[in-house]
Amino acid sequence: MDERSEKKIDELIAAVIKIAKGDYTVQIETSEKNDKLDALAMGINMLVDDLKTGREAALENEKIKLRNIELQNEKIRALESEHLKTIFLQNMSHELRTPLNAIIGFAEILPKYFKEKEKLAQYTSIIRQQGLDLHDLINDLLDLSSIETGKMTINTEECDLNELLNDLFLFFNNHKHKIGKQDIDISYEPNNTEKPYHILVDKGKLRQIFVNLIFNALKFTHKGAVSFGFEIKNKQIEFFVADTGIGIPPEKQPLVFDRFIRLDPHSENEFKGKGLGLAIVKGLIELLKGTVNLESKVGEGTRFKFTIPYEEITIKENNDPAESNGTIDFSGYSVLIIENDITNSIYLEEVLSETKINILKTTNINDAVSVFDSGTRIDLILLDLGLPGISGLEAIPIFKLKRPHTKIIVQTAYTSNEDRKKALEAGGDGFITKPIDSEELLALIKEQLYS
Repeated sequence: MDERSEKKIDELIAAVIKIAKGDYTVQIETSEKNDKLDALAMGINMLVDDLKTGREAALENEKIKLRNIELQNEKIRALESEHLKTIFLQNMSHELRTPLNAIIGFAEILPKYFKEKEKLAQYTSIIRQQGLDLHDLINDLLDLSSIETGKMTINTEECDLNELLNDLFLFFNNHKHKIGKQDIDISYEPNNTEKPYHILVDKGKLRQIFVNLIFNALKFTHKGAVSFGFEIKNKQIEFFVADTGIGIPPEKQPLVFDRFIRLDPHSENEFKGKGLGLAIVKGLIELLKGTVNLESKVGEGTRFKFTIPYEEITIKENNDPAESNGTIDFSGYSVLIIENDITNSIYLEEVLSETKINILKTTNINDAVSVFDSGTRIDLILLDLGLPGISGLEAIPIFKLKRPHTKIIVQTAYTSNEDRKKALEAGGDGFITKPIDSEELLALIKEQLYS
């Protein structure tokens, strides 16, 4: 065998080994002799081309299979999402219609029992509670929408943690009797009762987180206890809400913070809920730059833990001249109510009637300006934004130009932070949303008059 043939055979052997290892880039050169070795080389080259084409086709088929699987999974997820939305809308329809039915129904029969004080009080209480339930539902929907669209903002303020949680302790120890949970022991475990922990936080959102978690704990606890508290860990505050309730199965624990999820949708009467509370909790905690997790065992109970950054501040002294013997006294002050809705105007007047404040009322800006120009003393304005003609927002600069030191509290059904921002930027001093809570309104008026 000549030298050329031996070299060609070695080249062929090396090529075959590479092909066996999956290297399809091999191409063997052929000569002009076109002998048997060249024919073998050409055959190997053709085999390599076929193998390369086959592998590319196989890879493409694999990609198609994977994409089909992915599309199938996406379809399943879309169907599941659509199913959840359908269930959610059905639940919402029920949740909305139930209080509306009670409100409308009892409002219709109320005049019949106007002189029967006991029934009047009973039916009025039902209307009020159903109205509050409806209000809570609408707030939950708006909160969830604001969180998911990134429109909810943080309003940081000073907060005494022990005072906040003690208020929650007192509220829920009273509330448990109203919901038939009087045998449940509710306890608050303060970090240090001798030291008030004042921090900078969105107090309203922190309270909302605790309210949702404690309500949830009471709902799923038939006997035993519900406890809550906090402890300081480095630069974090770790809060907790624990119960001895029914617990959450391991397979459902990853789903508890998903929206529209109800842990036991078949036990509607026993565990009534909208499937929004924990989704809102998670969203609020993340807004506070925190994290949340849970530990749970079926039949033993559940413990929710969440942490937020810790920033302690110096305690401020607060001397409050407005309160005396538990009553609020605004004697010597005058308020102008600018409200075109007669029902809301009557309500505001009733809330303020026992504070001894002098009350003036108008239904539009033109009349209010006339009162201003008459020289009548006005220390505070309760201003509705949704007025006919000149709007409340347009009127704020007019009042501030005439009397810069007169405080203006904007009261409106518009609830977004953008509306609040516009009102305050226009010169408003305070902001409260409808439906107006009487205690919140009086606290805000007190803050403005004595600031």
